[in-house]
Amino acid sequence: MFNEGLSAVSNSKGKYGYIDKKGNIVIDYQFDLAGSFTEGLAPVKVGKVFGYINHKGEFDINPQFDMAGYFSEGVARVQVGEKCGYIDRKGVYLVNPIYTSVSDFHGGYAFVVEDGNEKAGIIDKTGKMIVKPQFDDFHHWVSSKYELCNSAKYIGTAFINDFISRYSDGKWNGVGKETTLGAIRGMFKNAKAVNDNCFSVKTDVEPIDGLSLTEVRYYFAEKTYRMADKYVDYGFFTYKAGKTRQYNNSIKPAMICYDFKLSDSAPNKSYSIAKTLAEAIIEAIDSDIICEEQDSTNPSKVEIKLMKDGELYGDIFTNSGNSILTVAVTL
Repeated sequence: MFNEGLSAVSNSKGKYGYIDKKGNIVIDYQFDLAGSFTEGLAPVKVGKVFGYINHKGEFDINPQFDMAGYFSEGVARVQVGEKCGYIDRKGVYLVNPIYTSVSDFHGGYAFVVEDGNEKAGIIDKTGKMIVKPQFDDFHHWVSSKYELCNSAKYIGTAFINDFISRYSDGKWNGVGKETTLGAIRGMFKNAKAVNDNCFSVKTDVEPIDGLSLTEVRYYFAEKTYRMADKYVDYGFFTYKAGKTRQYNNSIKPAMICYDFKLSDSAPNKSYSIAKTLAEAIIEAIDSDIICEEQDSTNPSKVEIKLMKDGELYGDIFTNSGNSILTVAVTL
């Protein structure tokens, strides 16, 4: 298969080299095994160990590994003995070989399985465990970093992807910090004032991965309406007919809250869902987790706070007997 204009091929003696798209040999037959080029480097085997060559066939990283993966985001997974770790483009370990199994990095994260643990967790490029081991299986990442988990204790794949798809250019579901109340009322015909600082939009969405979006609330720093006298004009006289709401359609929201109901098929999974959702939001908006709390006596009770540009950006928490997962984001 051609990658970066070159393809590994073998000769009758079982040695590997590389050809270009015209069939010309550009790197001579000399390797015992050869992989595709990614990010300018390809893993090749010489004798019993692997190293990495560049497009000229020169070793940028000398043969030293028992197994070698492809580079992804400047990082490659390697194996020494029975343990796996990660190296950079200079062959320096970013994560020492301490795991029994690992995936490639995508989106800054990778699955790893620790020695003595059958479950997979998720680490960042510093080796920090971002999501504790809980996954029964994983595949090497292909596209979405959330669609490759398979665990009886984990749900949220399609739900998380669906939710993150609502975010674009600083707007959640088309609403951003410059969107006015009038625009929101026009976008969502069933929007109703909960009080004078909040508008609610009830939803009827089919459950995804055991969760369903039940309500979206828009909070404002200013009052959304005031009560004023209501008059009815009969032509020859005007009749006062009580009070009516006059909406302040020019004000803009300060926060949005999404309420998701966890169905019976998602018991005790709030933490896994909330943590993985937090990671998705972090990637989408380039924020950081500042703290997370999980009740040791009630694993479903969780709160995760997010920081962006030095200020509190969002909060993910359970409420209503842990059956509702709320995502609150500031604008």
